[in-house]
Amino acid sequence: MELVNGLYNKDMTMFVDPYQNGVQRFDKLYKYMQMAVKGLGDNTSSAMEVAQALYVIKNLELYRDYPVPGTNGIELYKDFDSFCKDCFKAKKSTIYNYIALYKRFGADSGNKSEQISPYIKDFTYTQLLLMLPLSDAELSLIKPDWTCSQIKKHVKDVKTKNDENSKRLEKSSENKKISLVDLFNEIKMIFVSVSHMEMDSSSKEMFYRGYLTALSSLLSKLNLDLDDEMRRIYRGVISNE
Repeated sequence: MELVNGLYNKDMTMFVDPYQNGVQRFDKLYKYMQMAVKGLGDNTSSAMEVAQALYVIKNLELYRDYPVPGTNGIELYKDFDSFCKDCFKAKKSTIYNYIALYKRFGADSGNKSEQISPYIKDFTYTQLLLMLPLSDAELSLIKPDWTCSQIKKHVKDVKTKNDENSKRLEKSSENKKISLVDLFNEIKMIFVSVSHMEMDSSSKEMFYRGYLTALSSLLSKLNLDLDDEMRRIYRGVISNE
């Protein structure tokens, strides 16, 4: 915090209002910079406090027009990345990882689900990064005393389970598709057979319309769409190809 303290105390008459629009904004920036520096430097702030501090500084643009002594006099910050590089001496990736954590787990993130672990604030930076891909329900199973290895295993198990479920759904969808193709082929055969029966055209038309109406109702109830192959067969049924 030498940058902030040095500037703020250098000449109070000149810098009492660093933004020229009230000291309240400066005080807010100072507060969140203190939170971030503590967490990034000596871990006396929790990971979520650091995440909140960086998120607020960026989201509210508290860094913008903040004055610092430069080689050519007073310079004003316009860029968040430059501000963080000078003030926090942290990698850009680290800064944005913290912001990503707050967007996922923070109070302002919109994730108000009760499924999110009530111990989020007690997790470390590394633990939270590992937990990012998990859903609320999956997060609720993890406790702060879990090691990173345990969390990695949990994330891997969840991914494996999700992949298996996805494959089952794909297989089920494919089987459903095949059964529908078979259904269309069967209906086509019936239509062809009926076309060779000795009955007047109006009776045949009523038969066709009845089958098509029933088929349309069935597909609607199943909430299914016809793919290209099914559409081809459908056209074939109508035209008796």
